[in-house]
Amino acid sequence: MFNYLLSNAKKLDIDLSKGIIDNRKGEIKGVHCDYIYYNTNGRVNYIEVKSTKLNKPNTYHFLMSYREYDFMIDNKDHYYILYVKNVYQCSLIEGSPIIKFVMC
Repeated sequence: MFNYLLSNAKKLDIDLSKGIIDNRKGEIKGVHCDYIYYNTNGRVNYIEVKSTKLNKPNTYHFLMSYREYDFMIDNKDHYYILYVKNVYQCSLIEGSPIIKFVMC
């Protein structure tokens, strides 16, 4: 997903001068997401990556910890879930109001 964010930086309005922070090991305490980046107007964006091996149309299943969920609710205006369906094939799927679905 890091490469997806990097290669789509212009489309996603990522300020590359501030970099993309890989937080998959939870090194930033209290921030429950996989990646963090700033857009060009300085707003922070939080990215959580979820995936499945399933390839069923209109079926989106994934688990979130209560910390991830609470963090998402507290930051819902700038929190995105990148959901990869059929992870071995990297399928494109569509989005909904809170969850933004992308292809890898």
